[in-house]
Amino acid sequence: MNERFSQITEDSEQLKLLEHFTVLIYDKASDLNSVNECRRVLFCQKGKSMENIPPTQSALLQHSRHAIYQATADQAQEDLPFPET
Repeated sequence: MNERFSQITEDSEQLKLLEHFTVLIYDKASDLNSVNECRRVLFCQKGKSMENIPPTQSALLQHSRHAIYQATADQAQEDLPFPET
């Protein structure tokens, strides 16, 4: 079951797409692809508060893994044999 949610890594294409999507959620006009760079720009140059900037790449990766794990948890339980009474 661990291989189902550990496939997404810091270097994976899926995380890069998710990062770009997250950047666009927080700043529609941005051409950045990195959430870490977007955080710096929004906080330092645009004066946004910490509540209004995206999560770090590490936090985004962890949240993504958790969401994938939750989405596949039911499927994993279906593969288990039912205990005999």
